[in-house]
Amino acid sequence: MSARTYLLAGVPLAALLASSLYSYGSGVDPYTVGVANLTKARPSCGNCHSGTQGANSLKVKLAPTARALTPGQSLSVTLSATGGVADAQLRGGFTCDVSSGAFTAGTNSRLTSRSDAITHSRNSGHNRSWTYGYTASTNPGLIEMYATLLTSNGSGTSGDIWGFAAFNSAAVQGTAVRLYVNAPGVVPVGSACAGSYENVPVFGAKQAPQRGNAAFGFELFSVPSSAGMALLVNGPSNFTLDLAVVGITGGCNLLVDPANVIVFNGTTTAGDPERASATGSFPMPIPNSPGLAGVQFQCQVAILDVNSGRPTPITMTNALRVTVQ
Repeated sequence: MSARTYLLAGVPLAALLASSLYSYGSGVDPYTVGVANLTKARPSCGNCHSGTQGANSLKVKLAPTARALTPGQSLSVTLSATGGVADAQLRGGFTCDVSSGAFTAGTNSRLTSRSDAITHSRNSGHNRSWTYGYTASTNPGLIEMYATLLTSNGSGTSGDIWGFAAFNSAAVQGTAVRLYVNAPGVVPVGSACAGSYENVPVFGAKQAPQRGNAAFGFELFSVPSSAGMALLVNGPSNFTLDLAVVGITGGCNLLVDPANVIVFNGTTTAGDPERASATGSFPMPIPNSPGLAGVQFQCQVAILDVNSGRPTPITMTNALRVTVQ
């Protein structure tokens, strides 16, 4: 492009640039901005902003109020940052998207061209924390949510610091926050505790627990790589025990009555430990027996998690209460 002033319909280039920057100040649509995988991989915000990714101890956290879900369940999501650009006005912006379901705008946020992505709104410039709504799909299975957040100094595109919602905000790729919609007949009980690299496992069942369903079983996501695990099964109960008493600290609870518990052992797949890309499964085919109709059981998984930092390196999932149909 030549150094001469470029005019389009009588509008100087400087004015066009100012308009573009102002529109980004009112949010970024990942489907129209022209940067592939905006919330998931570099260059992300670095495509336009020249600051260092993850600098000044930037920490970006994406926190839904629930992860093991029922079909169509609604919840809140909070995206926040600490560190980053030192700015008295706390200027910032974000984009968050999800593999299924729909967001609902909260204070200082707005939907993009699609309801599965949300961003900051124009009047949220002095903000580095946003809370907004989310409603899950009615289709059972895994959901992945990603976010990227920018802390701004207000000078345009130079000197800003951005990062992914991840253990390491400066990572090459973002880390998914994983949720799971359970099939009818499977109800989540309690919540998991955070494991290694701050990843929270999720435990669910995609298939309905119907008599004769040979495909029924359980799935785990956001788990440590190549780790031993144990499925604990007993009858339904309101049993809860804080496992800090045995060194499993950090809010880990046993949600299955240990008396006469049945244990099935397994191992997670290999995966990126920091991004918790490993998975796990426990097949549990249901015989086609009339006597099983209405039978209930409750189950939970304990995972060997050597990088959890706990005195006893175990991470506990949510529990599930299953009613055979």
